[in-house]
Amino acid sequence: MSFFITIERANPNLRLNPDPSPASIAINGLRLNNNPLFSLDSTDIEDAFDIFWNTQINNAENLNFHLIYAYLIENTRIFQIFERVIETVARGETLGILSNESMQWIRTTEHLFFKQPHFQSRTMSSSIRPNSEENRRNAYFRLFGMDLTHGDPKTPEAPYIYHRAEIANRQFQEILEKLMTEIWQGQINLRNTSGSNTTDIDNITDLIRQLRNMLLMRRTRDVSTFITDYRNTTLAREEYCSILMATWLYVGILTNTPICNDLQSSAVTPAERILKIGKKVGLPALSKSEDMFELARLMSIFLRSIELGIFNPINIPVMLDITQPLGQDMRTIINLWQRTTKTNLKLVK
Repeated sequence: MSFFITIERANPNLRLNPDPSPASIAINGLRLNNNPLFSLDSTDIEDAFDIFWNTQINNAENLNFHLIYAYLIENTRIFQIFERVIETVARGETLGILSNESMQWIRTTEHLFFKQPHFQSRTMSSSIRPNSEENRRNAYFRLFGMDLTHGDPKTPEAPYIYHRAEIANRQFQEILEKLMTEIWQGQINLRNTSGSNTTDIDNITDLIRQLRNMLLMRRTRDVSTFITDYRNTTLAREEYCSILMATWLYVGILTNTPICNDLQSSAVTPAERILKIGKKVGLPALSKSEDMFELARLMSIFLRSIELGIFNPINIPVMLDITQPLGQDMRTIINLWQRTTKTNLKLVK
């Protein structure tokens, strides 16, 4: 896979929007022979995931995915919704008699991601840490200092109980939002033909440095090993497993697939489909799911680029120019983050 990180770092045409999107990174190998995902045997899929982990994962510079992708996708509640679908289908016919294609996908999904316990490339569960959702939440909290917006369906009014690591990046969101505010200010000032220019390239550079150091401190003691031996760094397996599951479930609603059709949840967009499926099983999806899906795609590349040290004083000004692809992507990220978090990032200095 290649994306803008492999482009010359001072190139003004670099952007955060790869083609194909990081949503397909773990699934691409399953499409080489034009096999539809809804008819593949789970053993073939397991082999593809394991081969990808063992042969394509070691060099971080070749990866265009990031744990933030899984975090944002899971915030739509798609994981819990499909877990409820699988549970409901396994225990009765409340959702009707499904097609053979849907039943194979459901069985494959259960086998790949809900079979307990097993510790392979696609899952981090074991007898020591058997609950995959708790494991993902722990990883999210360690790297981002953030919880998912929803709790346990069994106790919806109570906070989700899992092990919150003592050492975690609790300032991640604060620094990230300061960076977004500075970038937005820089974009406004670039079009400002009168008045003072409050753009602070040095501050943007420093905030990016702080984020990079913060993220890498949770992963490794040696930055060089993160680049050349990513697979053995802290949180690498958690990241890969979480993204595999997020990708698999998202692809399941990317179009009007058999499971969407059988659940009478056909719609124009993935967000509309997951909202319908969630309603059908009594678990409301996040109302801003459409924004979350789009944000996940862009934020994944943005944070990976920060970790790899892509941004520097030479190309940061491109980030501020909305006539350039990178500037457009940053504007989209800022707008989506503000809408989904309800945080005002557009503060005027």
